[in-house]
Amino acid sequence: ADAAGIGGSGEKEKAAAFIAAIEAMNRRLRIPDDIGMLKEDDIPSLARRADKEANPLYPVPRLMDAKELESLYRAVLK
Repeated sequence: ADAAGIGGSGEKEKAAAFIAAIEAMNRRLRIPDDIGMLKEDDIPSLARRADKEANPLYPVPRLMDAKELESLYRAVLK
């Protein structure tokens, strides 16, 4: 919140304000808040593309390969 210039007093208030700002931005940009339009047939291609984009320099806990990504997408669809 601080880095994004979103005010608030205290960590919880700042976190809530930051989340609200992201949700508002998503609505303005018409970014859906679910993946209901995702179809089973889309998953292999989506997983391959995400796997190609993965970079070990990203600040993430761990990278997933295409098979793991497919499993994740399928779990989210259920």
